[in-house]
Amino acid sequence: LLVILEELQQGQKAVLVDNIHSFWIVNAISCTMTKDMVIAISERPDVKYVMKDTEVYITDGEEADSTALDQDNNQWNVTQVNADDVWEMGYTGAGVIVAVIDTGVNYNHTDIVNNMWDGGTEYPHHGWDFVNNDNDPMDDNSHGTHCAGTVSSYGTNGKQCGIAKDAKIMALKVLNAEGKGSNFNITTAVEFAVSHGADILSLSLGGNDG
Repeated sequence: LLVILEELQQGQKAVLVDNIHSFWIVNAISCTMTKDMVIAISERPDVKYVMKDTEVYITDGEEADSTALDQDNNQWNVTQVNADDVWEMGYTGAGVIVAVIDTGVNYNHTDIVNNMWDGGTEYPHHGWDFVNNDNDPMDDNSHGTHCAGTVSSYGTNGKQCGIAKDAKIMALKVLNAEGKGSNFNITTAVEFAVSHGADILSLSLGGNDG
């Protein structure tokens, strides 16, 4: 990887390469290159493949009735996976940090406000916005908040719907208001999550090979 980085840095000096970023979570490098440089790099024996940074987006799926409750006032998803049985065994997600990598999270929502990750003074809004490159990952789409609620809402609205109702949510915004983003931002968010102590990563998105 270091040898390839050196070649890319030489290409940057010749204005053939720009925006070089090396990932540690995966054996990969992100950059912008001229067509000739792409060909040269792809022909190296130590390069498995070169791929375009394709668009990712919110996945569509069949919606279940999220308002349906069972006799114990749990929403359908809780009993669907027997989460309530696991709660009775003492497992509620306490001590677990879940990174929700999505459109951001409305961290002021009454059902999750007390379950947000404490990022200290450096991350006062419980995560990072990789779309706008700032420390405020407020959701401007609602999808990420929905996913965060599925993970760890605690039922202030009278409905128990969080699967791990005592887990903490780390909000990592990688998709914009239209629910679209890039593989680069996702990989960067994964690195952030791992380096800041996330135990579980939640990604509800898809893409194509471009």
